[in-house]
Amino acid sequence: MASASNSNTHHKETPLFGILLSKVTSRMEKENKTELFKYYTMIITFLAYASYHLTRKVISVVSPVLQNGSQSEGGEQPWKPFDNADNQDLLIAGLGSGFLFAYAFGMFFCGHIAERVDLRYFLTTGMVLRQKP
Repeated sequence: MASASNSNTHHKETPLFGILLSKVTSRMEKENKTELFKYYTMIITFLAYASYHLTRKVISVVSPVLQNGSQSEGGEQPWKPFDNADNQDLLIAGLGSGFLFAYAFGMFFCGHIAERVDLRYFLTTGMVLRQKP
């Protein structure tokens, strides 16, 4: 009787997807399990990176807000230093260029690191460090 209650407790702590995955893989051969878990890992990694890229705020999305801030009529304060219409385009171009150069340098630097480190650890570390507190 103790093992039955222990089994129920285990199922309450395990997520539903984990229970379904263990039931599906319980009768599979080892090679098939390996293939299934490879695809599972690939799908989870793809979804994690897709959600990461969907939540990024790139300069092309933010720049119209910065430009329109100097023309706000709803009583909003314009964004400084973009409140001066004379140099607004120059500042936004510099902001975009700086972002792209920093991104290109970061990709170059991370590419060299990724070639020398196990890719699983590199991707995991990048995803963990990118999380917002």
